[in-house]
Amino acid sequence: MPPFTHPSRPEWAQLIREGDRFLRTAVNGSRRPEIFSNELRYGILTMAVEKYLVGVFSYHRCMPEGHTLGGLAAGADRIAPMAANLRAAIQRIENFQELCSLETYHRRAPGDEELQAMLQTGEEVRGYAASALNPNEPIEEKK
Repeated sequence: MPPFTHPSRPEWAQLIREGDRFLRTAVNGSRRPEIFSNELRYGILTMAVEKYLVGVFSYHRCMPEGHTLGGLAAGADRIAPMAANLRAAIQRIENFQELCSLETYHRRAPGDEELQAMLQTGEEVRGYAASALNPNEPIEEKK
């Protein structure tokens, strides 16, 4: 069965919009700390970063070679050049809990300052993704 895409929006645009929703949830989660712990917000943020980067791949009709945030960032950099400091910040997000490691995985909640830096990186990834797309193609749903 083919993957579902909204009929008025290509898959890449859907991925970017999903990234926007995840990022907005991670940022606004501070308003409801009884529900959105820093650890939960971190997880939501990683999904946003992943959606943005996979959206870039989808837009350029490329398949990512890896599945880690760092691997996605390195692959996206080959498609649309990314600042080295942004790639490093994405790698720090991945390394925080060693997300995809089978050997060294550990969990801990980020502190408030750590999370704020990660959320800022999320905003920067959003900007990177927007710059890697054609500005004449709308991301918004057509009415």
